[in-house]
Amino acid sequence: HTEMFSDGMLPLVNSGVIDNSRKITHKGRVVTSFLLGTQELYDYVHNNPGVEVLDCQYTNSPSVIAKCPQMHAINSCIEVD
Repeated sequence: HTEMFSDGMLPLVNSGVIDNSRKITHKGRVVTSFLLGTQELYDYVHNNPGVEVLDCQYTNSPSVIAKCPQMHAINSCIEVD
């Protein structure tokens, strides 16, 4: 469950580190509101039933996120002034 599905997550999904098997809703599927990456990412997502692209009002909803047991939030930063 993520707002943005990017290239950095692709190796984790492909290797099974992220498998979404413990999710209560959308079990076994990556849920995201948008994609940002290379052609490899877009090819992976195209017609892939294991990926659901949904409205960000849903993916970012605290009540939806609260249904995910042991949710961990990871935020990244490229540069800070």
